[in-house]
Amino acid sequence: MPKTVVIVEDDADSARVLRVTLERDGCKVFATTDGINGLELIKKHVPDAVVIDIKVPRMNGYEICTTLQSDEKLNAIPIMVITGLIEEATDERDREWCERLGVADFMSKPFEPEDFSQRIRKMLE
Repeated sequence: MPKTVVIVEDDADSARVLRVTLERDGCKVFATTDGINGLELIKKHVPDAVVIDIKVPRMNGYEICTTLQSDEKLNAIPIMVITGLIEEATDERDREWCERLGVADFMSKPFEPEDFSQRIRKMLE
């Protein structure tokens, strides 16, 4: 049975790369461009993993992660946070936040699809 992954990413190019990479790896993918729809997809499908951009409209990645972690039915889902924020200080703050929240992995954009593939496969084991 294929692994299910929900992607919450508002950048069309990044979302396409994530989707194509996951589908190539045999995953079933559900994707959306905003946080509220993302949370609804996660609750509906209870995926094997979630990939969330920090800066998405209507409900940001921080809020989605906090909501997932406080829900007994969803808090075991591994989360990969991705961000296009380039400033080193911001990147470090995001990494620290992810560690405190127990996020499984953190990637900065731009990223190599093969690196993403390896990291997401490890999360899905």
